[in-house]
Amino acid sequence: ASVRVARGALVALLGPNGAGKSSLLRTGLGLLPMQHGGARLFGADSRAMAPDLRARRAAYLPQQPQAAWPLRVEA
Repeated sequence: ASVRVARGALVALLGPNGAGKSSLLRTGLGLLPMQHGGARLFGADSRAMAPDLRARRAAYLPQQPQAAWPLRVEA
């Protein structure tokens, strides 16, 4: 299957719990390994992109985010 989203388009991904919505997004962004095929983000392979470039081109905010490094908070 193939999906192409036009620039500026608003897309909703709907489905029941466990249907694979988050996995589809994470795989397309190169955050999960693919078993077959590939994913392109603005014409480039999302898996080969440097993390900072990928972050400038697409954003993903999971329901339960985890920091990739320890964060200190001061009051």
